[in-house]
Amino acid sequence: MELPTGSQGQRRSAESVVSKLKNMVSRVRRNLSATVTTDTSSTFQQDDGMDWSEDIATLLDQTMVEVGTAQQLVSSDATKEALLLISKLLAAIKDTGKNKDAFRGLIFQCNRAGRVLRHASQAVNQDGVPSLEGVVSELKSLIIHIIEALPKNGRHGFWSRKSSLTSGTIPKIDEWVANFDRVLSLILLIDTGNTRTHGESTPSNVRALIDITCQPPALFGRDEAVNQIVKILITSDHRHVILCGSGGSGKNTLAKAVLNDPGIGARYEDRWFFIHFDDLHNFQMTYDSFINHVARELQVSASNITSHPVIVDFLGLGDVLLVFDCAEMFLDLRSSEGARIRKTLTEFGTLPGVTIMMTSRSTELPSSFELPYTLFHVPDLQPESAHEAFCSVYQTDDATSMAEWLSSMGIHNPLSVNLLARAADANKWTVKEIRDAWDARRDRSMQDISDPRHLTLGHCIEVSLHAPSTRWFRGEAKRTLAVLALLPQGVPKRLASLVGILSSLPYPVEMVAILCKHGLLYPKGEFYTMNPSVRQYMLDAVPPEHLDVAILKQVRLQFPYLLAQESTALNTIVLQDSNAEAMVAFELANLSLPDVDLETACKHLATFVHALLRYKPRPTCLRGVLTTLAGRLLLENSTSELEASIDLGPLMKAFAVFSAYHLAIGEHAASVDLFKITHDLALAQGESAVAMECICHQADACRMLGQYRAAKELIERAQESSIWECGSVPKKGFASWVLSMSKLQMEVKPEQALFTESSAHFQTANVTFGLHVSKALEAFTLGAVDGDWRAARMRLEASLASITDDDDDQGPYLYTLAPVAFLENQLDKAQEYVHRARECYLRDGDMIQANRMLVEEALICGHRRQFEEATELLHQATTELEKLTKPSPQNECLALYTSACISLWLGTRAEAKLSFERVRNNCTEQQEYHLRAQCLRALGEIMFLDGDVEAAGTAFDTIVTLCRAMGIPPTSLYRSHVLRGLGNQFKQWQAFLNGSSPVTVY
Repeated sequence: MELPTGSQGQRRSAESVVSKLKNMVSRVRRNLSATVTTDTSSTFQQDDGMDWSEDIATLLDQTMVEVGTAQQLVSSDATKEALLLISKLLAAIKDTGKNKDAFRGLIFQCNRAGRVLRHASQAVNQDGVPSLEGVVSELKSLIIHIIEALPKNGRHGFWSRKSSLTSGTIPKIDEWVANFDRVLSLILLIDTGNTRTHGESTPSNVRALIDITCQPPALFGRDEAVNQIVKILITSDHRHVILCGSGGSGKNTLAKAVLNDPGIGARYEDRWFFIHFDDLHNFQMTYDSFINHVARELQVSASNITSHPVIVDFLGLGDVLLVFDCAEMFLDLRSSEGARIRKTLTEFGTLPGVTIMMTSRSTELPSSFELPYTLFHVPDLQPESAHEAFCSVYQTDDATSMAEWLSSMGIHNPLSVNLLARAADANKWTVKEIRDAWDARRDRSMQDISDPRHLTLGHCIEVSLHAPSTRWFRGEAKRTLAVLALLPQGVPKRLASLVGILSSLPYPVEMVAILCKHGLLYPKGEFYTMNPSVRQYMLDAVPPEHLDVAILKQVRLQFPYLLAQESTALNTIVLQDSNAEAMVAFELANLSLPDVDLETACKHLATFVHALLRYKPRPTCLRGVLTTLAGRLLLENSTSELEASIDLGPLMKAFAVFSAYHLAIGEHAASVDLFKITHDLALAQGESAVAMECICHQADACRMLGQYRAAKELIERAQESSIWECGSVPKKGFASWVLSMSKLQMEVKPEQALFTESSAHFQTANVTFGLHVSKALEAFTLGAVDGDWRAARMRLEASLASITDDDDDQGPYLYTLAPVAFLENQLDKAQEYVHRARECYLRDGDMIQANRMLVEEALICGHRRQFEEATELLHQATTELEKLTKPSPQNECLALYTSACISLWLGTRAEAKLSFERVRNNCTEQQEYHLRAQCLRALGEIMFLDGDVEAAGTAFDTIVTLCRAMGIPPTSLYRSHVLRGLGNQFKQWQAFLNGSSPVTVY
C-alpha cells in the first residue's frame, strides 16, 4: 500500500506555482483587453449554450425543442417547411434504436440549422446578395434524402464494435453531415452579407462568389490503382501499404476510394478507421498526440496510459483496417518520439487481424521501421484524366485547346488541376485568360519557389492568389492565407470567432468565402482549414519575417485574450487548443519579429497553460521549443561581454508555470527536467528562493518515480548550500519531508525520529495538512523500525481521536492505519480505514487521492479472496478515473497492476502476465522504478510457475539492479506498499533473496 505521500499537499504545492502567476494572468487580461477587441457587431451568434458531451438522448430532446421553437418564430413558408422536415429527421433518428450516438454530428447540424434559419429568415435581402430561397430549397431536398436513407430496422451503430451497419452506410453519415454543414455555411455567409452593417459594402462581383461548395475532388483515372491496392490489402503477405507521392498527388482521395471498394466492405465491414493528422503542425507530433488521435477515431479511452492496451484489445477483436493519413509526420520524425510511434505502429501491424494503409509524402522510410509493407507510388494523372478532372469543376470555351495546354504545361498533379480549375471558375476565364494568368506568374514563381516539388502546385496557388476575384482585396488574400497556415486546425466557422481572428481585415467573412471558392480553404468540422500541401507551401513561401504584421498580431493576441476571459476560456481551450498551442510555440521561436518579445511570449504561455490545466489538461508539445530557448539564452548570458545581460525573469516564471503544470498532470519525469532548468534560470537571476522551491519539487518528483537516491541527494545538497536559508519555513518542512520519505525507503532500519524535523517546520508555519501527514508517518515509522505495529496503531488511533469525525484531516491517519491493520492481519479493519479515508478526500475535493483509495480497497478485497467485490471496486475506480478533470498516470498504472494481481490470484496466469507486462512497460516509459520492480517480481513468480526458471532468475536480477538505482534494499521492496505484495503462496522472490535456488517447479 502506498503510504500517505502527501499527494494532496504535493498537488497544492505544485499548483501553487501556477496560482502565484494568476496575478500575472490578470495583468495579461487587462493588457490584452486594451489592445484586442472582438467584433460583436454581428447579430448572429452560433453559441447554443449546450454541452455537446451530454447524453445523446438529452441532446436530441433539447434539439427538438430548439427546432420546434424556431418553427414557431419564423415567417417564411419555405423556412417553416425546412424546419418541419428537420423535426421529422430528428424524430426518425430518435426511432432508430439504441445506438443513436452515431448521429451526434447530424443532431448538432440540426440544432445549428434551427438557429441559422431562425436568424436568416429575419434578415432583409440587399441588392446583389444571393437569395436564401434556392439554398433553403437545397436544404429541404437534402433532409428528405437523409430521411429516406435512414435505416428502418435500428441497425445504425456507427464506429461501434458491435455495429451492424454495412460498409456502404458508414461514409453516408459523414457525407450527410458534410452536406448539411456546407449548406448551412452558405446560408450563414449569405446572411452575413445581408446583415453586415460596418465598413463599406461588399462589391456585387465579390458577393456573388460567396458559395462554398468545395466538394472533395472526384476520382479520375485511378480505377486500376484502386484495384491494385485492394488486392494487396486483401491477398498479399505484405498486406500493409504505404501510398507515397508528392503533395497534392491525390493520396488521400485514393485512400478513400479504396475504402469504398466493395471488396474492402466485404472484408472489413464497418471495422475500418481513417485517422488523420492534418490538424497538427510537425512540432506537435508526439507519441501522446499519436495515441490520442488513434483513440479518438476508435472511440476508446483517450487516456495516454490506458489507451495503448485498450487500443490493442480493440484491434484484437477481428479484422481491422487502419488508415493513417499524412503519415510522413511520424515516419520522418527523427527523435525518440518518432521511434516510439513507429514501434507502436509496428506492434499494431503485427496483430493477426490488423491491416494498415498509410499516405505519405516520404519515399524513404527509416531503417528502423520494421513493419513489412508494400510501397505504392501514386503517379500524377494521365493528360486525359487531368483534363477530365479540370472539366468536372469548370467547362472552358475550348475543351480541346484546354486539354492540349494542360498537357504541354505538365499540369497533372490532381490538387494543382483542382486549384487551377477553381480559379478559372471563380473568374469565368477563357482558355486564353487561363494561359495569360499562368504566364503572368510563371517567371515570378520560378524566382520565389526554391523547392522543385512545390513548383507546379505553388504556381497554381499563386495564380489563384493574384486572380481578379482576389485582387479586389489588394493583396490581403495571400497575406491572410500565410498567417492562417500557422493555425493547424484552421479558422473557426463560428462567425464571432472568425471575425475576431481576422478583425484587422475589412471583410473577413468575404475573404474566407473567396479562399474557399478557390479551394485554398475548405470546410471541415467546425473550421475552415487548408490542404496540408497548401499549408506547407505557404509556410515555406512566406517565412515568419515576411508575414503581415497587422494580421499576425491580431491572430497572435486573439488566443491569450480569449483564454484570459472567464466567459470564453472554456470554449477556446476545448475547441482550439491546438491553434492556441501553435501560436504560443510560434512566438517563443520568433522573438525577433516586431511586437514579439520574451516577456509577452512568456505571459501568453502562462495564460495558455493556466487554461489548459483548468479545462483540458494534457501533455503539450511546447517542451522542445522552451528548452531550446532557455539553453540559448543561458549560453548568451554566460558568454555575453555586455554589462547588461538578458533579463531571464520572464522565462524563469514561464518555466515555473510549465514545470508545475507537468507535475500537476502526473508527468513526473518531464517535471524533473523542467524544474532543473527553472532552477538554473533562477540562479542566473539571483532568485535563490525560487531555486530552493524548484529543488523541492524536483526531489519530490524523483521520489514519486521511485528514484529515492536522487531525491535524497538533491535535498541534502540544498541543505548544504546557501539557498537553504532563502527557503521559507513551509518549503523547508516540505524538503525535510521528502528527505524523510526517501530515507524511510532506503534505510534498513530507519530512525524513529525520521519525520520530527518536517513536523516541527510544518507546525511553526501552521501548515496543518503537512503536519498531519508527518505525524501519521512518525507513527508508521515506529512499526517500520522494530516491527512494533501495535505501538504504531495506538499512536495513530490517539491522533485520530483528537480530530472530529467530519474533519478532513483524518485522511492521513486513516490511510496510514490501513497498512498497519493489514500487517496485523486485520484485513476487514484495513478495508474500513481505506473506505473512511476516501470519504475524507472526497469531502476535501481531492479526487485523485479519493480514486486511489478505491484501487487500494480493491487490492485489500483481492487479498481477502473477495474477487467479485474487488472487480466491482476496480471497475468503479477506472470509470471514475476516466471522468476526472486531471489525468493521473500513477493511478492508471496502479489500477492495471491491481487488475493483474486479481488475475494472478484467480489463477489466470496468461492474463495476469500480459497485464503485468503492460504496467512494466508503462513504468519504463514514465521512468518509474518502484512499481516496475514490483511488476518484475510478479512476472518472475509467473515464470517459475510456467517452468522458465532461468527467465525468472533474470527478472529477479533486474529487480536487484533497480533497487540499487533506487537506493533501497531489495528486502524492503514492499515496505511502504504492503498491499502490493502477492501473498504467502508466491515464495520464489524470498527464496532468491535467501540465496536458495528452487529445485522444483510448481
